[in-house]
Amino acid sequence: NVPNLLNCIKSHFWNNSYFIFHFFYFVILCLIGGLIILGIESQSYIDTLYMSVSAMTVTGLTVVDFSVYNVASQIIIFFLMLLGGTCLLSIVPPFIRLLYFIKIKQKGTFVGYRRMFVILIVTVLLYWFLIQFTSFMIMGLYLQLSEKGNLVLKTAVPENINPWWWALFHSVSSFNNAGFSLFQANLIPMVTDPLILLVLAFNIVAGNTLYPVFLHLVVFILSKVLRGPNQKAIKILKDDPRSFFTHLFPMKETLIIFGGWLFITGLEFFLYFTEWNRTLKGFDSGEKLLINFFQTISVRTAGFNIVDLSLFSTAHLALYVFTMYISAYPFIVSIRSSAINEDNGYVKEAKNLVSRDIFWLYLAVMVISYIEVDRVSYRDTPNVFLRIVFEVSSAFGTVGLSIGYPNSVTSFSGALYGASKFVIILVMLFGRHRGLPSSIDPTVQMKQKL
Repeated sequence: NVPNLLNCIKSHFWNNSYFIFHFFYFVILCLIGGLIILGIESQSYIDTLYMSVSAMTVTGLTVVDFSVYNVASQIIIFFLMLLGGTCLLSIVPPFIRLLYFIKIKQKGTFVGYRRMFVILIVTVLLYWFLIQFTSFMIMGLYLQLSEKGNLVLKTAVPENINPWWWALFHSVSSFNNAGFSLFQANLIPMVTDPLILLVLAFNIVAGNTLYPVFLHLVVFILSKVLRGPNQKAIKILKDDPRSFFTHLFPMKETLIIFGGWLFITGLEFFLYFTEWNRTLKGFDSGEKLLINFFQTISVRTAGFNIVDLSLFSTAHLALYVFTMYISAYPFIVSIRSSAINEDNGYVKEAKNLVSRDIFWLYLAVMVISYIEVDRVSYRDTPNVFLRIVFEVSSAFGTVGLSIGYPNSVTSFSGALYGASKFVIILVMLFGRHRGLPSSIDPTVQMKQKL
């Protein structure tokens, strides 16, 4: 009957409320961002929406030359990257739960929980702010005072970018793993600058892939240095991190995330040596190592590139498709399995996720291939199918790398029909939300018993 149906719908909604609110938060801001950019730039709405979604989902794929965007449009992209970043959004569940504990105004154990949530939120906000601010200051001062860095800004396309705006934009873009760059050629003009690349590489891992690992270390340090009520509060978090925060795990899951990162990064690093005498033949050994290191760090989630990916071998591009696809799995499987009280929860979640995701990726590739099947301009373009698969995998992993399109500075998406661009938009949104905790996760159940 109708009442039972309504109760069932209401129950389903509240059980999945975190995912629903999170999804509509993204959709609404993406639509608004697209409309604002549409009012500034002379482009179609599908293109401005694509750019908005790419920034909000911190992907970095482009369908237009971002370097010629008006400064106002660049600022919109800048704030979308900030508002869609993993680290900042991770404090939303603990903040809502803190408000709930403040509202009920009970004493005893609840005071300790309130204090714990305050310490957690302040810690994450300081982590978020200090890393981006420190990298901004380091790169800003370097570009302002260094003759080498200043020369790049004056001669790269576009010319004469303000060093402080470049430093601020790329600090946020790298920390949030967005992959957007103010240069037309992404970070290729900085290919031999070790300071810039090392700062950006640290931001990339601190803001995404190793964020749970670094935060685990910060909480451990706080548990040793804090005293009194603060020490008791942080002990609550340290003893049972997954009951209170989506990105904090027990030691086992933290080591799995770190080990998965080490394995994938190490594999990519050593396989990159196959490109030394091909793609990197014009660089000396030190520069090759630097490129090798940065590109290996960036390919997982950030999407910056300092070399032309279209020059890579087909085998290496196929490797990138695989690593972009699995980039988030160590974290996603950890967050899902740690909410399940089963010994084989990790293996079960891995199997479920892989089987589900492969189907949606295959469907997206198939739909785009049918849409683009009669595209005459593809006849002289090599590896069109690989380019489509690469683009979809990059969008799904919210990575932002692209093989591109001949004689174009945009991602391969820039050459697609509007319908295909819309499919990529859906893939970016779906990919950004696959890492969310499930409805049974204690960290997003606002009123569960403690």
